[in-house]
Formats: sequence, C-alpha cells, structure tokens
Amino acid sequence: MSIMLAVMQPASLLSELLSILVAVAVIALLYTRESTRFFKDLAPDEPDVDAR
Repeated sequence: MSIMLAVMQPASLLSELLSILVAVAVIALLYTRESTRFFKDLAPDEPDVDAR
C-alpha cells in the first residue's frame, strides 16, 4: 500500500520514510538492555537488582 501511495503522491514519500525509520528505531530500542533499565526507572549508573 505504501508503494502505491508513493507512486500516486510523491510528496508523501518523505513522511512514509520517516515513519518507517521511527518504527525501526523504536523496535531496535525495545530490544536493547538500556531500554529495560529505562522502563525499570533505573539511572544509567544505578546498579541493576537482577544482575548476577
């Protein structure tokens, strides 16, 4: 569907690409260790309680 929109409305191509990049960035951040620290409200220098 996005390809068809890009062909029919070339001006929307930039916003489509931006949406894809944001989605990829969010998914990548969710799979990093630092994101779990963020969701646990831990500071970057605060030790993790679950660390062994």
